[in-house]
Amino acid sequence: MQTKDYYLFVDESGEANLNFVSNFFVLSTVLIDKNDFEIIDCYLRILKRKYLLNDLINIHATDLFERPYFKYRKLIRPYNKQIYRFLNELETVLKIIPYNVGLYYVDKRKLIAKIGYTPAPKRKTPGINLDMPYEMCGLEAIMDFTSFLKSCKGMGEIVIESRMYKDSNFVNYF
Repeated sequence: MQTKDYYLFVDESGEANLNFVSNFFVLSTVLIDKNDFEIIDCYLRILKRKYLLNDLINIHATDLFERPYFKYRKLIRPYNKQIYRFLNELETVLKIIPYNVGLYYVDKRKLIAKIGYTPAPKRKTPGINLDMPYEMCGLEAIMDFTSFLKSCKGMGEIVIESRMYKDSNFVNYF
């Protein structure tokens, strides 16, 4: 019997720091079979080559939807509808490839009240603190992924989108 292999992609939205005034911290995950990921990866490279003239460029949702004029000038020319064509083609492949999405969140106001947190300006907690938003959501996502792999007798790999070092330190912790 062949073992199925999966990827779990993880990305956050919002600020995990309790000193920051946002109300929620959200962690999202995408679970996909490695074989299906290869199809999406190849298709995305074709789309990026077609619309951005570079199949190795990273596409980030913030840049695409909030400030496309920084990185994606070819998609937003006012005289054409390139960005809509790009998104429609992307949606087409996402409709046919099976994947699962998970959302994990922390209401930071409730957490602050529960633990009696008082903001300490310009201070960072050293190491991992499992009572903080990023760690709480990350731990739950990892436990769900572990349960899924156990139920299907599969193997998996976690890929975290990160522009900072803290995410890799968190995964190494486990």
